[in-house]
Amino acid sequence: MSSGGRAAGHSAWTRAHLRWAATFLVGLLAVVLVAEVGLRAVESRLPTPREYYDTRPQDLVRGMNRLEAAGVHSDITFVGTSQVARGALPRVVRKKLGLDWVENVALPGAQTPVVQRWLLEEVVPRLHPKRVVWGVSSIDFNGGRPDPVIDRYDAARATRPGFIADADRMLADHLALAKYRNELRDPVKVAGALRVGQASQPLEPLKNLLGPMHHDPDRHPKLNRGYQYLTKSQLGNFRVTRPYIDAFQSTLRALHRQGIKTLVVIMPVPTGFRLAHPEGPAQYQRWKATTIKAARATGTQVLDLDSTEPDAAFPDFVHLTKPAASSWSALLADHLAQMGWTGATAPATSAATTTPTAPAG
Repeated sequence: MSSGGRAAGHSAWTRAHLRWAATFLVGLLAVVLVAEVGLRAVESRLPTPREYYDTRPQDLVRGMNRLEAAGVHSDITFVGTSQVARGALPRVVRKKLGLDWVENVALPGAQTPVVQRWLLEEVVPRLHPKRVVWGVSSIDFNGGRPDPVIDRYDAARATRPGFIADADRMLADHLALAKYRNELRDPVKVAGALRVGQASQPLEPLKNLLGPMHHDPDRHPKLNRGYQYLTKSQLGNFRVTRPYIDAFQSTLRALHRQGIKTLVVIMPVPTGFRLAHPEGPAQYQRWKATTIKAARATGTQVLDLDSTEPDAAFPDFVHLTKPAASSWSALLADHLAQMGWTGATAPATSAATTTPTAPAG
């Protein structure tokens, strides 16, 4: 075949493929457009897409967004793990201190690297807190934990770092197909949601978000499901690592640079919790001494309340009962009153009628 014939054949082949590619792209765009329009039409009946690693941070962000839109600045903001979420009751503290806005934005499993990102990137820009109370326990500093929550936090759409993550969030803001990408991978679940309708989505009860820490007093501790979870997951391979201490200290220093007053509180724990450490109570005490020293090195005051509640106040190995949480929150509020963290309407007897436990150190 002559060079002219080969050129003509090649040109025809190219034109045919270009027509095919153009037809394919037009068809693909048409399918995407129809799917986008259809999805937007039924969007109000679909469940809210999971943007964070857990349901609770997503609920909290919704609430913080409303407060920010109303121009609210938090008087006191509590952070930490589920121990703080269940133990520090804003209504009790707010009433005793005469404050307007006391918020609890503690997250389940929020070890120090999680609190660092959550507090500095999500909470402070929205709530603009005047004061932060960070409740901690040894779980928060366990850098050897086999399932570090920071991995799940960094993998979630709203908190995943990097350029690709930024592009994904931008697409999700403008395209329903991108926003509901993960949900569309389970068409059966989507179809069920469309049949039932989920326009109204109440906040999930806090007790459903905090892990399988069930306590059966009739069973030996080592056969208890909550005890197994505590020792193998939360306290598994227990060691206080430098990156977790660094995350703790750098967060406190960042708050100080922004003029935010801080307090670190050692959270109350039962005897069984201390025993659950691989090396027993002595290992827990070493963690506490290390943490107090690290906090004070940043100029942060520390309040040691780890022994303020009896074992009977804990329905599991970590969390307080509702009545215990109420009384403990009142005790904490009395400590805060003695620090001067009160409002104009604080009861005059708050600090005078309390004999708080002196911080250990």
